[in-house]
Amino acid sequence: MIAKIERLHTEEEEIIQKGLEKACRLVEWYKERRETIEKRRRLLHKGVVSLDASVPEQRLNFLRAHVSELNRKTMELMESSERGFPAHLTHRSTPASAPSVIISTPSSKAPSPSVTSASSDRGRLDMLEQQNRVLSHREKC
Repeated sequence: MIAKIERLHTEEEEIIQKGLEKACRLVEWYKERRETIEKRRRLLHKGVVSLDASVPEQRLNFLRAHVSELNRKTMELMESSERGFPAHLTHRSTPASAPSVIISTPSSKAPSPSVTSASSDRGRLDMLEQQNRVLSHREKC
């Protein structure tokens, strides 16, 4: 059982590392896009490009849809990490010898105040640690 959990932790770490690498590439892509926009803007003011707005509008609509979806999924992932794994995905039959873990969700009955306070403090601590990782990561990218 310990070996299996260790394997799962290793796999999770690999997934996070790959995600971090993709996130760095994404940051670079955003920076390149900003530079490209500035270049196109300068060319527009010099009269070098066509004044047909259909292509930039199509590009904007495509970009808006995809970046909005990416942002939504990113926030969903980050928020699920802060709140814990969604309870509806953790319900499965477990062997009697396996320890039970209860994950609090907004739809579940409210736990006692001492449990709420402890989990709230842990949630805040997790959120601050996540922010530290994000801020540290920004400096590296």
